[in-house]
Amino acid sequence: MSNAAIRQRAITGPRAPVPPAHGATVAFIVERLRDDILAGRLQPGSRLVESDLTSRFAVSRGPVREALRRLTADGLIEHWPHRGAVVRRLTEREIRELFLIRIEMEALAARLAAAADAFERRAGFVAAIQPIYADAPRNPCEYLKENAAFHDAVMALADNLQLRDLAARLQLPLIMAQVGDVLVIDNGGRLDESCVGDLAVLEAEASGVAGLVVWGLHRDTPELAAIGLPVFSYGSYPAGPVRLDEREPEALVTAQFGPHLGSARDIAFADDDGVLFVVAEHAEQVLVTAHQIRQAERDQARRIRAGQTLRQQTAFDDYLARRAADPSYTFRRHLRRTGGAIEE
Repeated sequence: MSNAAIRQRAITGPRAPVPPAHGATVAFIVERLRDDILAGRLQPGSRLVESDLTSRFAVSRGPVREALRRLTADGLIEHWPHRGAVVRRLTEREIRELFLIRIEMEALAARLAAAADAFERRAGFVAAIQPIYADAPRNPCEYLKENAAFHDAVMALADNLQLRDLAARLQLPLIMAQVGDVLVIDNGGRLDESCVGDLAVLEAEASGVAGLVVWGLHRDTPELAAIGLPVFSYGSYPAGPVRLDEREPEALVTAQFGPHLGSARDIAFADDDGVLFVVAEHAEQVLVTAHQIRQAERDQARRIRAGQTLRQQTAFDDYLARRAADPSYTFRRHLRRTGGAIEE
């Protein structure tokens, strides 16, 4: 391969923490396994074998079974016939539906929190969210914990116990952990060679990568389609690189894509229309806004099908009349005035 800067996902096995003297406690086992799941060291579908866990934590089967029971209650693992306990795997539909539910619940919690007038709860909220202002870099597991702490603080300020309980059951950290790592390949946007083919994609799939984003071209299109792992690129080209360049110093840390420099702090959203990179701490606000836009567009489409044209919905004739009287009157300004600006 050429000097394509490839940000690779670190593939490691589960940590082997040092248990307390005389064997691990149930709480210790639960915490370590939860960390392994949310950090991706235990992949969705991975088996949790009791005999392996008893050896790892130097305990009998009793504490292990109780830890697995608690993790099942938390929604982190599930039990399959003939396989036993496995890390829960969410489907794409489940992730999408859970996010939509979470958006509405978070909005309600935010409204309740904003209306709260209890000084003690407000002071607790301010103290709880202080870590988000730190400039220190976070790894994915640290970010997930900090993110969860922020949402817990909002729920605590809202002071609705039923809402808080429901939100906890949705397991946002589990959802985020299963969105998956994306391998970003920077080949400078070159259109005279391909920089990734079936072998690289198969290796990425075996490493648990959720998809590839290529600033350049791919090859082996039929094989990639058969593999089924999402690959986003500028298109295909039959020949790969015929040169060998030095690897850039930051090749395994950051990846360029057009004018943008990506890193592990970014989240990639992709569909048939393309890829969007978002800084992780802004992702939820982007999702909320995207959901609002989608709902508005779907409502407009429904009304078009019902016989009300988009021109009628946006009072287009009124816009033309106003623009004739005032050439500086833009359609964006008109949409703002009529409440039809769906992207704001």
